[in-house]
Amino acid sequence: MDERVHTGYLEWKRAGLDTLADQLAGEGLGLFQPAPWAAFGPAAGSRPLHYHLGATLLAGATAWRTDLVQTHIEPSLGALVGHPASRPGLEAGIFAPEGRPLRITGAAPDARLPGVDWPARVVSDGQRIPLQPAVARAGAPVTVGPRRGTGDGLSLLHATELSHAAAAAMRADLRRGPAHHPTWWLVVEWADGEQARLPMVYGLDTYSLAGDHRGDLQWTVADTVPLASPAAAATAPAGSALPPPRDRRLYRTDWRNPRPGVPVAAWRVEVDRPGVAVIVGGGLVRSERP
Repeated sequence: MDERVHTGYLEWKRAGLDTLADQLAGEGLGLFQPAPWAAFGPAAGSRPLHYHLGATLLAGATAWRTDLVQTHIEPSLGALVGHPASRPGLEAGIFAPEGRPLRITGAAPDARLPGVDWPARVVSDGQRIPLQPAVARAGAPVTVGPRRGTGDGLSLLHATELSHAAAAAMRADLRRGPAHHPTWWLVVEWADGEQARLPMVYGLDTYSLAGDHRGDLQWTVADTVPLASPAAAATAPAGSALPPPRDRRLYRTDWRNPRPGVPVAAWRVEVDRPGVAVIVGGGLVRSERP
């Protein structure tokens, strides 16, 4: 069997894909699963993202529409981020339209993290979400809770940064298996005292604040919210209605209460890996749609 596979996921590989179409005989099916494109391995840098789900979409589009070769990958992906075909593992809650702001308690972002020109609020799927950035590290969690009373569901905006040593350790874990090792935990504390620890995996549930555009299409996130770095924000013309280039992003996780009738007192972002920093940008307390 003569098999030829091409993702078309690097700029220099995209030209000429259409010339291969007349050489194809038969059909093939490529299945992209979460584990191979865990964004921290098996190699360093952005190479794992070459095997990301978005590669399938771009390769097919480039082979049949040669004009797309002249369009860079980044704007193509930017236009596809919210498309249903780009979100196969979408996990978004079915909530009532209005959410309540959160109280977020934790350390403020510092110079060790990628800079962000933080706006007062962002919009995600039509919801205005206030931003109150805080950072969780090993031994220093971030607590998230309703400003008043208790809550049911949660929409949380976050991103994750890894030190060089943390990324190397996670790549070593991936080689040993199993494929997914929690990068941090979302801890749920119910009003009756019961707790649950929900694993969050880098490259599956969360990704870098300054990550490659190819990582926007995470498997389980409900939405990706773009932001600007201070340098990018400074390039916006004064008085312009257009947003500045957006080279930062937060990832939204929706959580639905599996114990109906038992309200949640608080959520907590806990990190037990040295060198991992979780940026909690903001969020909303949500209620189930009536």
